[in-house]
Amino acid sequence: MTIFVFSNSDKLIGDFNIENIDDLDSALEKWAAAEKVQIPRFAYATGAEGRRWTVIENNPLTIVAGVANESDTQSDVVVNSSRQIDILLKILDAQEKQVFWIRIIGIPVLVGLIITILYVLKRL
Repeated sequence: MTIFVFSNSDKLIGDFNIENIDDLDSALEKWAAAEKVQIPRFAYATGAEGRRWTVIENNPLTIVAGVANESDTQSDVVVNSSRQIDILLKILDAQEKQVFWIRIIGIPVLVGLIITILYVLKRL
């Protein structure tokens, strides 16, 4: 199958042949290295069947099936960061529960210890 590679402004960068479409990312990277071509972000490759793959990262080369643009990539970053925020909020909640129990148990013990020390010091 012949793969045509275009820049994000629809300028033809070049073409190459591939036998196994599952190896497109490595074949694209090898072709770019052999041709000494820099593949920009959001460049895209099309095949004879009308399929399209978009380059979303160029170092390391990362492609996705279909059409992608800057807003798709940014929304992906937001989704991934919101997952990270959820994990961090769970950790924060667990730490708040620990602090709660330290306050419940620790403060009365500390007050009792101070009272005991003061009582012992008065008796001397």
